[in-house]
Amino acid sequence: MTLSRAGAVLRHPISQNAIALYWVQFATFVVPLVTLPYTSRVLGASAFGLVIFAQGFSWVVGLFIDYGFNASATRDIAAARDSDSALSELVARVFGAKVILAAGSLLLAALALVLIPKLRENPELLVLAWVAAVATGFSPGWFFIGIERLRLPALIQLSTRVFAAALTFVLVKDPEDAWIVLALYAAGCVAGALIVNTLLYRRLPARLPRLRGSVQTLKEGWPLFVGTGAIALYTSANVVLLGLFVSSAQVAFFGAAERVVRAVGQLIGPVAAAVLPRISYLQASGEPARARRLAWISVFTLGGIGLAAGSGLAVLAPIVVSIVFGDDFESTVPLLRALAFLIPLIAVATALAGWMLSKRMDKQVQRVVVTAGLVNVVLVVILVPLFGSPGMVVSVLLSEAIVLAGCVLAIRRGDAASDAGSFFGPLPQVRGRAPKAPPRGREAGG
Repeated sequence: MTLSRAGAVLRHPISQNAIALYWVQFATFVVPLVTLPYTSRVLGASAFGLVIFAQGFSWVVGLFIDYGFNASATRDIAAARDSDSALSELVARVFGAKVILAAGSLLLAALALVLIPKLRENPELLVLAWVAAVATGFSPGWFFIGIERLRLPALIQLSTRVFAAALTFVLVKDPEDAWIVLALYAAGCVAGALIVNTLLYRRLPARLPRLRGSVQTLKEGWPLFVGTGAIALYTSANVVLLGLFVSSAQVAFFGAAERVVRAVGQLIGPVAAAVLPRISYLQASGEPARARRLAWISVFTLGGIGLAAGSGLAVLAPIVVSIVFGDDFESTVPLLRALAFLIPLIAVATALAGWMLSKRMDKQVQRVVVTAGLVNVVLVVILVPLFGSPGMVVSVLLSEAIVLAGCVLAIRRGDAASDAGSFFGPLPQVRGRAPKAPPRGREAGG
């Protein structure tokens, strides 16, 4: 590839969005990973496990407030990105829905305070986890992904998380400072959300949400919300589910392995999230063949990245654990080696799910992830009391395999019922360049 061609590829909106999303994922998962060698040693396994448990609860509440809008709103924004009026209405409806969800999350926090001993004994961790979840839920990254203008918001999020991580080394000195780790995490989330929302409303005129429109948005997003909640049952909720049955130290060993796997797995997410709006746009523009070819490119690209990353992590697990967590976390090594197999499974499943969302197969996605989530919960209840953390690993791997198999089956059934061509059939020859986006004036912005 020539330098000019490589430059053109890097300047393409998909590439720019993917790079920006890598910044976001770097801020969300890799920057906190930098602090783990310090916090795991300073806090010790028990206090470190409490922090991981509280952050897991925060991610679950954040997914509740997100309500699947990171997929559905991104898709809608991408389709309407040439009209500021339509974008303002969409943003108002989504934010109105999120206000309702944030109020509902207070009930979740109250139930957790009553029912979960680890949070009842450490209420300050619960409050900070809830604040972080609300801030994350109201960060409008979905809007900037949809219009393919994510670079500045991503840089802002990266900056706030780096600043919070730097303060960790200054302020956290012993196990009693576990709450400070979560406080800095929450502060970074709040600061990032405030600044990015300011950018949003410099880009669009503000519009107050209407109750009817917000409720209608919740109804329309229900299938993806159910799917998002089910995804949480075998991803973000794993440490929470595990913590209901085992000690904080065991939570720390499993959570440490899962943190590393999820951080490495973020190599996948930005590419998939950047491709989704373009595939949706091609579908809406009457270019299904181009959309299908792009979807297959994402399958091979993400699958290759996932296989390489998972294999490398499995081989290097002892070195990674020793460097990142120290000798006290030796029990994490076999867990990390097993969980590394998640990465290629997630990679291919993510690419296939992106195609399904672009085809508005929301209910099919919902059925797949609900099945996987319920299977995970059942297996956790059976396996974790018997085997502890290794039982959780088996449960998570089986659940992710169910997701991949379910996506393949759902797409094949869709192929059989559609007259628009088979996703798994031979790729058609597509000549010429991608369709030009409609001319953009001030209405298109960005």
